[in-house]
Amino acid sequence: MAKRSLQASDQGIKKVKQAFRRKGWTQEYLAGEVGLETRQLIWKFFTGKPIDRQVFHDIYLILGLDPVEIAQQPITEDIFCHRFLALSLALELEYLLDNELYLQELLQDLKNQLPSPNQGRQALKIWWQTNAQTWIEELRSLMMSYRRIGYNWQFNREEWQDLQNYWAVNKLLIDCLNSASNLTSSLRDSIKESLFLVKAS
Repeated sequence: MAKRSLQASDQGIKKVKQAFRRKGWTQEYLAGEVGLETRQLIWKFFTGKPIDRQVFHDIYLILGLDPVEIAQQPITEDIFCHRFLALSLALELEYLLDNELYLQELLQDLKNQLPSPNQGRQALKIWWQTNAQTWIEELRSLMMSYRRIGYNWQFNREEWQDLQNYWAVNKLLIDCLNSASNLTSSLRDSIKESLFLVKAS
């Protein structure tokens, strides 16, 4: 069962404070963005004390941060073996990239950087602590260059809500299209092709 509270690590607090300073907010303002009446939980968050899991998640979303990077989580050596196996399997994408040989090569290079799970748990833990951040940034760079995903968008609470509404409306349209019986296939295809398009400014 998941813990009901989370706390930020020392390194995570540094990242949070950097993002906080960039926005120029006060703790009272952040509390309002999260929907809190006082800044008490915000103060606890910044001092590394455990706070409600949902409030923790709301804070990192509003500040545009990755919860994995800021949450204090005990990581055992067993976790690293499973993590490397999962990463290695996730990068086996040759069958999806038949027409993108260069991207195949770049992903294979990333995969080759990962140590073998057979090296032992302690060795895997040391590799991850030493190289993970650089490796993750290389993967993120590929994702941004070739799939236009992985950007660290600095959305505020209102923008997140707009995105959720936009997604929900488009999903409703898809559901209606799939259930409609009085549309020609060409009209249905035409409507689908216009979904999720960004309107030029």
